[in-house]
Amino acid sequence: MADRADRFCVEETSFALTATEFGSVEALLEALVECIVACRDDGHEVMCFSELQSQEIVPGISLSTLLYDPGAAAIDQTLRLAAMQAINQCVSWDEREPAPIAVHVAIGGTRIKAPTLAYAHRRFLDGATVACIPFRDGTPYVGRQTLVSGGRSVDVDFVRGPVDRLRFYRTILSNEDLVPDEFTSRARLAFPDLWFAPQFANQFRHFSQPSLAIRKDATDHLAGLNDHFQRVFREASYEPRPTYIAMAATCGVRMSMESPNTHANKKAMEERVVDVEGARVSCEWHTKLGPTDEGRIHFHPGSPDRVGGRVVIGVIKKHLL
Repeated sequence: MADRADRFCVEETSFALTATEFGSVEALLEALVECIVACRDDGHEVMCFSELQSQEIVPGISLSTLLYDPGAAAIDQTLRLAAMQAINQCVSWDEREPAPIAVHVAIGGTRIKAPTLAYAHRRFLDGATVACIPFRDGTPYVGRQTLVSGGRSVDVDFVRGPVDRLRFYRTILSNEDLVPDEFTSRARLAFPDLWFAPQFANQFRHFSQPSLAIRKDATDHLAGLNDHFQRVFREASYEPRPTYIAMAATCGVRMSMESPNTHANKKAMEERVVDVEGARVSCEWHTKLGPTDEGRIHFHPGSPDRVGGRVVIGVIKKHLL
């Protein structure tokens, strides 16, 4: 499946605030701008409902009023201008949509009129994973939420900060059978502390399982390596066995280094070698995919003098010789 850049939608119903919440409107606006800018910096298009600026925030104050009327709220002028730019650059998804869609969905057990949530629901059913950027923080506009429409349920991510974006990028890898180049580009966003050998994504074709099935497991393992491995390795004083035990306990990733028999097999060891900035690096550490070790992700723990010290992800294949 070819990738699309239109992955993020500003969600309009989250702009409705209580009077108490309105007291923090400047901080909420700043967080919204930062999120929109970060998504664009990652190479994405940000969308919104064409009537977003008409959305009422509190009685008598719409988003448009907040942006263009300095008397509506005490907001720093630089932030106000940045918010105008960020929101005005959003693309209206409903001006692209080829057919009408239902605009009511249930979220958190409540059925509401929410065009953008309905759009995200439809996109998911069409095979694309979309995240919503909320204005208000908190339930139900936080984390991953189940949306129900037309008797069908989907889980949609709400994204406000860097941790949310990582979670969403990993969801894309788990949900979609991306072409190799897109998998690699998305993996770089999802796992910023890993470095991927150029041939890595193409190697999913070596598995007898459908590639999407193995990618779900691989995504979990890559997340474990990105989020925990180097800290665990350091805390284990760079000793392999305590590292194996701690990684299994921390994130459920089973791993090991190669056995003496494998080390004695020159051909087998050569299969684990990748080129990293002109140097030959042996990826003999490996995680074990699946309950019966159907495949392995071969990696190197990282070196301070190469690729910024990141963990090197070299090979994903069935169990090598």
